[in-house]
Amino acid sequence: MADGSPPDDGGTAGAGPKLTRVTIRKRYSGVIEGTLDGRQGTFVIQHGGSADGEDQSSDGSIVPHSGTDGRTGI
Repeated sequence: MADGSPPDDGGTAGAGPKLTRVTIRKRYSGVIEGTLDGRQGTFVIQHGGSADGEDQSSDGSIVPHSGTDGRTGI
């Protein structure tokens, strides 16, 4: 879901750059290229990004302690 609604600005509208909060939920199922020593399990990736006009960037990292089964401790 991406609603694009502006966050509560605490009454400071117009005091700086426009802020927008977007919530996106993704679920992937299928084969991911590569293996983790043949171990099965799941883990959570926290993803973030920013945009400034046409300049965009994103990054992601594995949430600590989110691994299950053979991926515990990832």
